[in-house]
Amino acid sequence: MLYKTKAEKLYPYIFFILGGLTTFFDLLTAPILTLGMPLLCVILLKHRQGVDIKKLIIEIIKVSILWCIAYITIFLSKWIIASIILQKNVIIIAINNILFRVNGSEEYPTTRFGAIYENLKYLYNSALLFMFIVMALIWGVVMIKNKKNIKNMKIIIPVLLVAMYPYIWYFTFAGHSSVHSYFTYRAQAVAIFGILCAMIECIDSKKLSSIGRIKWKK
Repeated sequence: MLYKTKAEKLYPYIFFILGGLTTFFDLLTAPILTLGMPLLCVILLKHRQGVDIKKLIIEIIKVSILWCIAYITIFLSKWIIASIILQKNVIIIAINNILFRVNGSEEYPTTRFGAIYENLKYLYNSALLFMFIVMALIWGVVMIKNKKNIKNMKIIIPVLLVAMYPYIWYFTFAGHSSVHSYFTYRAQAVAIFGILCAMIECIDSKKLSSIGRIKWKK
């Protein structure tokens, strides 16, 4: 138990480091992956340990802010260092790029919800959409027969909250997400993983294990 307590105290530091490292290694492809995927794992682990849902939401907000602070701070540091070395106002250039990534431009017009649609379009092609529909139907049947108590299903609230992160990112950085949707759509791995986790958490595994069980004794 002592080991678990010490490990949990490292979570904020881990997400802060992840945010900083993402600035160097991601290049605006799908940065939210380094926040969303490990955060979903942390949520599920803490839920298994009996952590209250409100505390989980507070944890989500806290580590998400730390990740963002590290991500933004390292970006600013790179601009400042570049301005000093190159003797050029890189910060102004960076600000103009940010405005384009957020709002688009006359050459590349976009809307907030349009950016989300462009990324959804790339992900849910006909084959994947068919698989998702089939999976949802199977889950619905299993859910009807083996659903958990509603009180035990509250975990899906923080899980689905994190699953929304890619779309919050697309909404915020609409210009970049729309123009480069052919690779930014990959950030939706967080949404898919979150939805699958929520679906699993809604099913009582004990009841599920009894499906198809053959009784040999009369």
